[in-house]
Amino acid sequence: MKKNLPAFALVRIRSLSLLHSLLLSLMVGFANLFLPTLALAADWEKVSAEDFRMLPPPDAAASAVEIDELLKLQVLRTKEECALGEKQSDTDFSVLFADTSLLSKLEISALAPLMSRIKTVGENVSHVFKDLYRRNRPFKFDARVQPCVRLPGSPNSYPSSHALLATLDACVLASIFPKFETEFKLLATKLSDRRMKIGVHFASDVRAGEKLGLEICAKLSQDQEFQTEVDAARRAL
Repeated sequence: MKKNLPAFALVRIRSLSLLHSLLLSLMVGFANLFLPTLALAADWEKVSAEDFRMLPPPDAAASAVEIDELLKLQVLRTKEECALGEKQSDTDFSVLFADTSLLSKLEISALAPLMSRIKTVGENVSHVFKDLYRRNRPFKFDARVQPCVRLPGSPNSYPSSHALLATLDACVLASIFPKFETEFKLLATKLSDRRMKIGVHFASDVRAGEKLGLEICAKLSQDQEFQTEVDAARRAL
């Protein structure tokens, strides 16, 4: 016959059992939270900077010439452009394309999840090259350049993430709404050029960002799963 365990031993066993259950629940909860996300990640979301090549930014002499261009734009810019630049400090699709009549609020909301994933791809690529080249912002290069918006969080200027994402977004949107392809491209150019007018990017930053945005779009478009998601968005809207 088994002897009864002392009360303090039973309490300890129950405590250990509860602790084990709690740890197990936390582990299961953690798995349920993150594993589905990882499982659902598409191959196109793994596109990285290694898939692209980017030339170094212009040297100091060429940058000085670009500064002269920025100073001319600085004189001509309007309060409205500065206000828009401040409003569009975020690179989120719903911010960059919020004021266009090409998309309804409902369409922007419906596309937001897909465009958010595309933004992550674009930003990941952009940040690698920014960290690689570490080009100073124009207002750090020459104090005469005076931004009319809050200063960007990143000190690195090349390439322009805004130009990259505006171009990438416009390219994807043109696939979903083919009849507005020209309008989306023009809007992306306007968004990109505004980064020069407000004093936070060199022209070469912007052009490099636009080029990289088109290259990423072309890369994504070759992925069947990405194209399937774009086709589904087109049919849904």
